[in-house]
Amino acid sequence: MNYLQNIMVKVRDRSGMKNIRVKKLKQEIQNLRKDFRVPVDINICVQSPMCEDPVHASVKNISARGMLFWSEQIFLVGSHIFFTLPIGENKWKLEAVIINQIPTSDEDVWGYGCQFVAQDLLVEAKLRRFAFEQQLLH
Repeated sequence: MNYLQNIMVKVRDRSGMKNIRVKKLKQEIQNLRKDFRVPVDINICVQSPMCEDPVHASVKNISARGMLFWSEQIFLVGSHIFFTLPIGENKWKLEAVIINQIPTSDEDVWGYGCQFVAQDLLVEAKLRRFAFEQQLLH
C-alpha cells in the first residue's frame, strides 16, 4: 500500500483547491459527509476525459458540496467529471472529482461519491437551500 501514499488528488475545500495524498482522502471524505445530504433521483449525462461519449448516470443523493451517483461506466477515484445538474428551474454546469467508489446491489452498476470542484459560492448556497427544503418536505 505504500505506493498509494505517493498518489496526489486535487480536492476543493472552503479555502480553495489543494492537493492531498490518497492516505488523507479518507479524512477528506469524512469532512465532506458533514454536509447535509438528501436523497434524490436526478438523471444526468457525465462527461469525463476517460470517456469518448457522455455517460448516463443517476444522482442518488446530493449535498451543497457533493453527490452520490450511480453509473454502469467505471470511473477511477481521482477522476474529474463534468455534467449539468438540473434542479427545478436551474441547470448548473458543474465539475466534480470522484472520491470513492461504492458497489451497488446490481453488479453492473457502481456508485460514486464525488466532491464539487471550483464551485460558485452562489450555487453552493442554492444547493444547500435545496437540500434543506427537500428535508422539510420529507
